[in-house]
Amino acid sequence: MVESLDKPKASYVLKAPIWKKNRVCLSGEEAVKAYDLEAFNPYSGGLDTTLLLPFDSSMTVTQFRMLVAEASWPGITSQFSALIVGGLLSEGVSLTLPVGGEEAFEWIRNRFCVDSRDLLEFTKSLIEEHILTGQTFVRLDFPKVSQEELDNLTAEERSLLRPYPVIVKAEQAINWKYGEDGLQFFIIYEVVEDYSQNPYHPEHIEKIYVHELNSQGQYQVISYYRGSKTADDWRVEDAVLFLVNDKPLTYIPIYSISDDPDSSTILPPLNTLVNKEVSLYNKVARRDHLLYSAATFTPIFASDSSTDDTFYDIVNSGLGSWIRTGKDDRIYALQTPTDAVSDLESTIQSSLDEMAKLGVRMLSTEKVQSGVALQIRNAAQNAKISQMSVSISSTMKQVIANMLEWHYNVEVSPSEVSFTIQDDFTPIGGDSQTLTLIGNWYESGLIPRSVFLHNLQSSKLLPSDYSDDKGQEEIMEDDLVKAMPEVANKELDITSLLN
Repeated sequence: MVESLDKPKASYVLKAPIWKKNRVCLSGEEAVKAYDLEAFNPYSGGLDTTLLLPFDSSMTVTQFRMLVAEASWPGITSQFSALIVGGLLSEGVSLTLPVGGEEAFEWIRNRFCVDSRDLLEFTKSLIEEHILTGQTFVRLDFPKVSQEELDNLTAEERSLLRPYPVIVKAEQAINWKYGEDGLQFFIIYEVVEDYSQNPYHPEHIEKIYVHELNSQGQYQVISYYRGSKTADDWRVEDAVLFLVNDKPLTYIPIYSISDDPDSSTILPPLNTLVNKEVSLYNKVARRDHLLYSAATFTPIFASDSSTDDTFYDIVNSGLGSWIRTGKDDRIYALQTPTDAVSDLESTIQSSLDEMAKLGVRMLSTEKVQSGVALQIRNAAQNAKISQMSVSISSTMKQVIANMLEWHYNVEVSPSEVSFTIQDDFTPIGGDSQTLTLIGNWYESGLIPRSVFLHNLQSSKLLPSDYSDDKGQEEIMEDDLVKAMPEVANKELDITSLLN
């Protein structure tokens, strides 16, 4: 038995609340409201963890539930997240492999994951995860097959046993250590469902996977478990020495997207926008509360009546009832707080404009500005997106290189793998004059054909996955092209061609 295996490192403790908040905020209004209702603590005034702040520390649970029901979540950051993912993958994924030919390309491109998800779907999930937490890892695994099962497999079945990548979410990676030679150990925490005791109501088992290099410098994975029916200590479940092509690995195949995963100051790319939207959420909730209150007929009764019975008779009469009052009694109605609503409207608009400056420009009314001014305002945001694109591409090259190396038993360097995604949201050029100029350069032999085709793909005139070799083959096999020499050799007028 081992103790304290699940104790996370210090940077994890600092960042975990940020990850939880970001996930809730990008999950929609229902998730935000459910989170607030669950987190509200009337004894602390609800000021510790809720996104929606109560009016004061004396607010009851019932009052807070009413406030949450009145509020509405803007949902701007989730739209910006979709914009980033769609923009980075707008041209698909460009991929070139050094080994394996068409078979390797088809495997990596179309059956990249163990569940047969393709490369584009995996990359989409990876981007979504990273912009949410800023701390994402990718680990390589291999189908778990015993030696007995392996001996019974045919050669074709063995060829289908291929390595596959798995995204390690920020909350799962609780501890790790880097040394001079790279990653020394990596600890992953998961909660899995165990149906062994009951096929309909599974037991939730906590598991810890320790990826480490043993005393001989060989990669091994030790798994521990802890369930509701076991002691508090972690118990060893399995220990596996990882072999690739019958040889032990001398490195841990887990790769970080972040340049510095140990840093406690590097926050998720969307964190600033999430904080701005939480602030906007509270402002919108205050405005909605004022409007709901003003829209409800709230009578104010002023009287010198000396008995409670007379007062409660009026209070209990309800709306739409005749109320008979004394000569000096007065009944008023709560007036609409127009000044407060007006101030909140201007504050909300200011917050929207501020978020627009951070990147959500399409959701805000913009004044006409020059292209240079827009590029300057977008420079910081584009720089972050470009940096993230480079980091993801670099990690994916390493992952794909190792997958090819394991499967084909040949040494593959990440520099030999070409993997790129879109990283420029403000491309220059692409108009008809520019394309004509590039075409003239290519026709004159000043630029290679690859540069010419790249510009056509960037301008959406060609598909992002266009293959020039296949295109040339299709052209030569086209019936119209085959018929062109025959047409050229015949002296036919336009009338004969139309007939």
